[in-house]
Amino acid sequence: MKAQNTCVKTTSIFIILVFASMTMLQAQDLSEHRWKDRLVLLLSDDLANPELRKQQQILTGLNQELRDRKIVVYTVTPEFLYTGLKGMKKNRNNTLCRKYKKGKASFQVVLLGLDGGVKLRENRAVKPEELFGLIDRMPMRRAELRRKKIE
Repeated sequence: MKAQNTCVKTTSIFIILVFASMTMLQAQDLSEHRWKDRLVLLLSDDLANPELRKQQQILTGLNQELRDRKIVVYTVTPEFLYTGLKGMKKNRNNTLCRKYKKGKASFQVVLLGLDGGVKLRENRAVKPEELFGLIDRMPMRRAELRRKKIE
């Protein structure tokens, strides 16, 4: 009986460590961007969501504008995290939706600034001029533009 309890405890500890490491991996996915990139999270219940597809279509072809503003796009579903607009699966995900998706909307666009703070949250596809205009008014972006002028 004592050996069985030890086995159960060891198994339980192993399971807890696996889940903890998965959560840490997911958190690191975004923390690696802090102070380097702005993030656009396309949060959706599923990849077939019409608003998600509309937002992806809006951002497609704006690679230079996204790059100039240090924007990295992630598509996030309850199950997976996808990098970019093409939907390359990065890893299993279930914490990012819970952390960033607010309310019951099936789709949200969330902009995270360089500091990791939420700068925009919308339940609809966002036009480029709205997204880029907001970013271009941010103090850190303005400083970036001033530095570019000096160079």
